[in-house]
Amino acid sequence: MKKLNLILALLISLSSCALMVVDNYSFFKLFVTNEKNEVMLVKWKDAWEIPGKRYKGSKTVNEFVDLMASNHGIGVDKVKLNALITFHYNTRPNPTLMQYYTAKYSSGDLQIPLGCSDIKWVKLEEAYKLIPYTEMVNIMQHIKNDETVLWGAAYDVIKKSTTTPRSSTLREDFYKL
Repeated sequence: MKKLNLILALLISLSSCALMVVDNYSFFKLFVTNEKNEVMLVKWKDAWEIPGKRYKGSKTVNEFVDLMASNHGIGVDKVKLNALITFHYNTRPNPTLMQYYTAKYSSGDLQIPLGCSDIKWVKLEEAYKLIPYTEMVNIMQHIKNDETVLWGAAYDVIKKSTTTPRSSTLREDFYKL
């Protein structure tokens, strides 16, 4: 009986430790431009931004990027990783690795993805004004200034509440990887 109690206590202890594992994940952003040098933006939670999706499952990077594009009604080519940025949120114990991929539109018609309220092509300079996230605009500008570089950087992202906008500060300045 003592052995059974000891084994039970050990199993309960191990299962509670497993529950305390803190998530640390990658998030993909898809920076798609068309032949008019317009960028695809989606409206998510009343804010315009480039599309993004948490990377999970067993898909390869190419399969995942193709899935992201097809979820927006389009096909893409010339996919390239252009930035690896860590986002250190004040609401999470571990950073999120943001992977920014550029791609060229190749086919299809835009369709509003699940969870978004709108989608459209926008001139790049207008997109910079529409996007409320300064870190996203800064990353996009670095990519557009030199698309041959794989950029690295880090941001602290502060969320005070669900009703106030987030703010961010550059934790590590942009550097070439």
